[in-house]
Amino acid sequence: MRCAFLVVLFLCFPVLFPAAEKTLTADIVVYGDSPSALSAALELAISSQDVLLVGPVAHVGGMMVEGLGHQDVDWRSGDGDPIGGLTSEFFLRIGEAYAPGSGKRRFDFEAKVAQRVINEWLEEHKVRQMRNARLVEGTQAVEKSAGRINAIKLEDGTRVAGKVFIDGTVEGDLMAAAGVTHTYGREGNAVYGENFGGVINPTKKDQFQVKIDPFVVPGNPSSGVIFGVQNEGVGEHGAGDKAAMGFCLRLPLTKNPSNKVPITAPDDYDARDYEIYRRYLVAGGMNDWLNGPGNVDKNPTKKLFDLGSWHDLSGNFYGRNHEYPIADAAGREAIYREHQQYTQGLIYWLSNDPAVPQAIRDEWSRWGLPADEFTDNGGWPRRLYVRCARRMISDYVITEADVRRRPVGLVTPRPMVTDSVGMCYWPIDFHNARTVIRDGAVYNEGAYFDLTNYRPFGIPYRSIVPKRSDCVNLLVPSALSSSYSGYGALRLEWTFMVLGQSAAVAAAMAVEGNVAVQDVAYDELKKRLLTRGQRLTPEDSAVGIIIDNADVEGISITGAWETHVEPRSDLGGWLHDGNQGQGSKSVRFTPDIPESGVYSVQARWKSDEKNASAVPMEIAHADGTAKPVVNQREKGNRWNVLGSYEFKVGTSGFVSIGNEGADGRVVVDAVRFVRVE
Repeated sequence: MRCAFLVVLFLCFPVLFPAAEKTLTADIVVYGDSPSALSAALELAISSQDVLLVGPVAHVGGMMVEGLGHQDVDWRSGDGDPIGGLTSEFFLRIGEAYAPGSGKRRFDFEAKVAQRVINEWLEEHKVRQMRNARLVEGTQAVEKSAGRINAIKLEDGTRVAGKVFIDGTVEGDLMAAAGVTHTYGREGNAVYGENFGGVINPTKKDQFQVKIDPFVVPGNPSSGVIFGVQNEGVGEHGAGDKAAMGFCLRLPLTKNPSNKVPITAPDDYDARDYEIYRRYLVAGGMNDWLNGPGNVDKNPTKKLFDLGSWHDLSGNFYGRNHEYPIADAAGREAIYREHQQYTQGLIYWLSNDPAVPQAIRDEWSRWGLPADEFTDNGGWPRRLYVRCARRMISDYVITEADVRRRPVGLVTPRPMVTDSVGMCYWPIDFHNARTVIRDGAVYNEGAYFDLTNYRPFGIPYRSIVPKRSDCVNLLVPSALSSSYSGYGALRLEWTFMVLGQSAAVAAAMAVEGNVAVQDVAYDELKKRLLTRGQRLTPEDSAVGIIIDNADVEGISITGAWETHVEPRSDLGGWLHDGNQGQGSKSVRFTPDIPESGVYSVQARWKSDEKNASAVPMEIAHADGTAKPVVNQREKGNRWNVLGSYEFKVGTSGFVSIGNEGADGRVVVDAVRFVRVE
């Protein structure tokens, strides 16, 4: 019986290295808890490398186990087509956790499910690991000689030696301790010739649509500013500073009485701290965060996996995180605690304060923390959503020019790189960084998101290795070399996970060949990555050529179409004909075909019972014209194949969507051309 009990203990818990042992060694040491640390450790264990995962906190998985339950997988990429390797397997394992035998990946999930999947995965491959093993602060953290890290030192005195190290932290803590060149904040437009590398003036996204007086005594600047406002102006567009886009807690919530922990007032609660919200409501302000978590829903068992924040006013607390990237552990804990306490107080205020409309109070008061999440922290996520921190500066710095599809302002798109180790498929995505004063009113500064001019691009190996003069045995897959703008596109959990696996393969090659990480042969690295199912360029996945209704090139609109914008701006928008003017409206999508061949032609729409069941389309191809008819009342929010046709190089082909004879509303969103032959 005792033996059986010990076996159960072994199977249920990670293989934790004894804290009492003061000197540990491994060929490859992975330091961190982010998705890149997870995938790096798994890759190395699966390939039978000598690896030790040193986690600075109690849990591995980063934001995927801290409430970020909605993964930003761009719908234009298909069903996560750029995601390969272990990252794809992770989402498949998540899918299997919810629907065993389905064989489908899932991109939204509960933190507890992600944690269980990750722990079981690490145990399956017997990954040797430490938890709550943070680097000691100060100059003793890294032993380094001749540009090489020999060992790292932890807070408990343990020394960990290795041949190659991987910094799997979002904060870039090991990189910084090793003296690698890096930066944080916004460097400014002039440094890399960007349009959005610094202060954004004017800021249009997530901006206040009502006027709020910023002063304690309205109209009296000498009275000081209300809580949450920085007493400063917007600043010059493009100027650099040390600001960072707002952090928040990604918060699961539930209405289920049997699983709900009530959200009470924090110990230091003061309703005056929420004066900016009161004035906002009095002025007529409202958004889909303040009026209740997600859509108002009376389902008593409802569980919200992830309450995000991106609005003019929400759970993003702009300006209160700027010191986080370089703060010590105590400083970061204080920033976390302020955010957690303020979020708790805000939800209590929304649920109880008489200044809040009764309907909103009623809705918020139905929600609480899930008792089955974060059981070691009272139901609250244990980490902030750190959207940006330190960034390495290496031989290749990813900038706005890598993200853009066509020239804009100061930026001309760069050529695609030839040493890709993963794909980025997301636009530049900034949340506001400050809440300041403009023309005597509260003003948000720093948000930007552009779905109309971006592209998938390969992330170069050069951006995850330091300059040779800085360090020859370190890889940095999360705090990689990028500008503030470049990182705004890179900063997704799945992107980090992809890069973590690629960094691990390169680390193993450096150990095998006894070479600097800068000297790893890319041709062989690429071969190994493709063997592992990594997607390195748009050509490696079914991304294809996409033309969206919001594009300014490749699209021609005839007639008066209405534009619908989704409440969440990152979901984009679409056109519809309003079920009017049948026969007088059409939208033509004209691709610029780079190479003659057979292409699968696909269309996407938002399905609705108000839509037409017979929408006429016309496809002009090399061999003639096809005229499919589609039912837009079904198969929405996905790529629907219209057929495969021969197209010649250039712009002679097109897809046209019209409304002649339609028996309902016609929706136009996007068309895709994927090379199949």
